[in-house]
Amino acid sequence: MAKVRDQHVGVLQGKLGPQVFKLLRGNHFAARLPRLSSKEPKQYVLNQRLRFGLTARFSEAVHQVPGLNEIWDLATPNSMSPFNGIFKHNYKNVIPTDVLDSATIVPLTDGFGVTTSDVTIDGETVTVAIDPIGTITRIDTNIEKFIRLGYVIKCTDKNDDNYDNIMFISGFSSNVVLNLANPLSFTSIIYDSDRDIYSKYDTHLTYLALITLDADDNPIHFSKGFTT
Repeated sequence: MAKVRDQHVGVLQGKLGPQVFKLLRGNHFAARLPRLSSKEPKQYVLNQRLRFGLTARFSEAVHQVPGLNEIWDLATPNSMSPFNGIFKHNYKNVIPTDVLDSATIVPLTDGFGVTTSDVTIDGETVTVAIDPIGTITRIDTNIEKFIRLGYVIKCTDKNDDNYDNIMFISGFSSNVVLNLANPLSFTSIIYDSDRDIYSKYDTHLTYLALITLDADDNPIHFSKGFTT
C-alpha cells in the first residue's frame, strides 16, 4: 500500500482502474485491488466461515430478546458492543454445523438460580413454571418489581428443503409481578411466521433465562441460563 502525498487531482476514495484509494486515520493510501483466487478454499477455511456465520446468527437472535441486550452491555467491556460480547462468549460453543447445548443467552456469572417445575414448548406457546426464587438472592424487591422470561429456540432437522439447516426463533413473555416467596409462571405465544418456521423442523432446543426489571422496565438481574 502506498501513501498518497500529492493530491492534485483531488481527494480520491474507492476504485480507480487497477487501484483502490482508501482514507485511513486522516491519510490517503493507494492499494492494488484484491485478486480473486482461482483456488478452492481449504475445508478448514470453509468450516471457519460456517462457524463464524452461525455464531453471528445465534448472537443476533439473543440480541433481539428485549432486556438481554442491556444485560450483555453491563457484562462486557466498554470497548465492546453487547452483540460482540454475546458473539465472543458463545463462539467456543459453536461448531460449523451446530450451536451446542453449552451455548447461553446470558453471561455465565452472577445469574441467580431457578428451579423449574414445568417447561412446555409445543410450537404455539412457551410455558415455564418455577418454584419460589427465595430471598437468598441479591434481588431487591424494592427496586425490582417485575420478572420476564426470554428465550431463543434452535430449530434443526428440517422437513422442508426450502429452509436453512438451522433457524432461530427469539421470544419473551409479558412481565410478571415479582414475588420471591411464591411459585411463578410465564407464557409466551409463538406467532405467525415463527410458528410456521417451528413446524418446518423436527428437532428443537430452547435456551431460556429470566430477567428482573424495575418499574420502568429496565433490566436489573438475570437467572442462570437453562435449556430444554
